[in-house]
Amino acid sequence: MFRKVLLSASLLTAMASGSYAQDKLKSPSLPPVAPVVAIHVDARVATALDDKNINYTLLQPNKLFQVNYAMPGGRHQHGQICSFTEQVNTSDPKSPYVRRIWSIAYSTPELPSSGTLAKLMIASNKTKIGAWEIVKEPNGDYSVLYNIKADADTPPDTLIWMLQTTCNLADTAEKDHAVVDAELHKSDSSYKPTADKF
Repeated sequence: MFRKVLLSASLLTAMASGSYAQDKLKSPSLPPVAPVVAIHVDARVATALDDKNINYTLLQPNKLFQVNYAMPGGRHQHGQICSFTEQVNTSDPKSPYVRRIWSIAYSTPELPSSGTLAKLMIASNKTKIGAWEIVKEPNGDYSVLYNIKADADTPPDTLIWMLQTTCNLADTAEKDHAVVDAELHKSDSSYKPTADKF
């Protein structure tokens, strides 16, 4: 589990300067102590995950909390929670702040078909929170993901429920995509199915 260690300001200063190793440990064989780099993340998210004993990885530089959920059938699904928040309407000081919570179902080098897009829109209409989105990645691939934009002050239990919901929906969509993908290419012996990266 990703655990945090709270250090006093004086100890951090000593460790960063290397004086802690020299003055406190008195061992000339120890290598120099590397400078301490502070990682500032939203404590509301970290506390919610820690209180539920949920393992997570902090991804830099975007400060994303990534959780790897075990799914039925030996599958695994990654879910992400943004540490940072965004104001809905930056021109309105009263506008609320939200954070993104999402899970990628699958990625494909081609834009999903019009039929797939229609299915995602219909599915989004039936959900009461969040929606399906398609994001073009820096490498040119298209990622199909379920995204919930939650209030920045969402209670911890609700925050975890939202994360689990995105993972469950994305995992189901990934399995459905794999079945359709295989059916469409069953006559193509050179075809390689989309890797299960998530």
